[in-house]
Formats: sequence, C-alpha cells, structure tokens
Amino acid sequence: MLPTETKKVNYMAEESAYFTNQTFKESRRVVMLDYTMSREHFVDMGEQMQRHVYMINQGWGQMLDFYTDLNNARKEKDDAYVEKNCIGEEVVEPDEKPVGITTNLLDDAEEQDLSVVISQKAKVKSDWEEGSEVDTNDMLE
Repeated sequence: MLPTETKKVNYMAEESAYFTNQTFKESRRVVMLDYTMSREHFVDMGEQMQRHVYMINQGWGQMLDFYTDLNNARKEKDDAYVEKNCIGEEVVEPDEKPVGITTNLLDDAEEQDLSVVISQKAKVKSDWEEGSEVDTNDMLE
C-alpha cells in the first residue's frame, strides 16, 4: 500500500535495531571492562595484602628469634657464672642434719590424748604459778 513509507519505517526499524544492538554491545563491553578491571584490582589488592601480612609475620619471627637468642645467651652466661663460682643449692649431708628442728608444721594436738594435754597444761600452769622452772621439752614429745 504505501511502499515508500513502508521502506522508511523498515529503514528506521533497522537503524533503531542497529543502535539498540550497538548500545547493548557497548554497555556490555563497558560492564565487562569494569568487571575485569575490578577483578584485576581485587586480585592485585589481595596479593598486596597477602604480601604485607607475610612481611609482618616474617618481622615478628625475626624479632622473636633475636630475643630468644638473647635469652639463651644470657642463660648460658648465667650458667657459666654459677658453675665457675660453685653456686648452687646446698646439699645437706645425712650427718649434718639440724637437731631439734621439726619438719612437721602441723599441730599435733589432735593426735594426742586429750587428758594428757590437759594434765600437761595444768602442770605447767601450776609450776609457773609456784615460780619453778618450766620444762617445755615434755610438751614437745
């Protein structure tokens, strides 16, 4: 019916499709470019952070090695000094054990017969009141 107008409409439809396709392709290219750029940036940033953490870890290890070596050197020097000057714990020989010092630090009153303890205390009190000398060795036994 209207061949000229139909041709114009078809031409405009093709031109519109061309621009639509071109716009779609261009937008996809830009998005993909942004995606690849952001992906590369992400990978680069991750590698930089990993390298930074690795260097910090190495630095801590070197510091610990340094101070551990210092401590070991100090211990060796202290041990050599102790050995040179014969410093150490005193070993008590069996014939040198102190006399009269008990190693039992607990109160033994519960183990003794109650009547014996009361009679000992009464005897000490009466001796003290009379002014006579009190023998405390009997109480220790």
